[in-house]
Amino acid sequence: MQDTLTEFDQRYGVLYKEMEIVLTQNGKCAELKLAPDSIRNGRLCFLSDVEFETTESALLAVQFFGRGFDIDVCLLSSATQEGLFKLELKITAEIALKARILLQLAEIVHYRKELNEQGAAFSVDEAAAQWISKYAAGFAAEFDKHINVK
Repeated sequence: MQDTLTEFDQRYGVLYKEMEIVLTQNGKCAELKLAPDSIRNGRLCFLSDVEFETTESALLAVQFFGRGFDIDVCLLSSATQEGLFKLELKITAEIALKARILLQLAEIVHYRKELNEQGAAFSVDEAAAQWISKYAAGFAAEFDKHINVK
């Protein structure tokens, strides 16, 4: 692919790899992969090996660390890209909120793992409190900068 991942995409791309993201529409179903420029201008971009219609509603199912959500989505475009289909989905306020919660959870889980690998024994609640005090504001600002939901 000619596109390269931005620093934001690289960071959150690691977290996305731990998610199972499945799109379903009219009996068609495909697991989606993160596309370069995954989050930009109010759009989420994924790659699929299945073509989906932009004129039909679709359901996005996200599973992550034992948590998940299903949400109706609007496909803005579908274009062929190197044998796959690049899908652009509109980010609604509901999608942004749910994605933000899951990504924050992932950050906390990774932070706890790093602390425990350094010999500390933190509970999830302790790691969450520490991560929130150190990183939540920066996370929120970076997330909001890329989401652009109006």
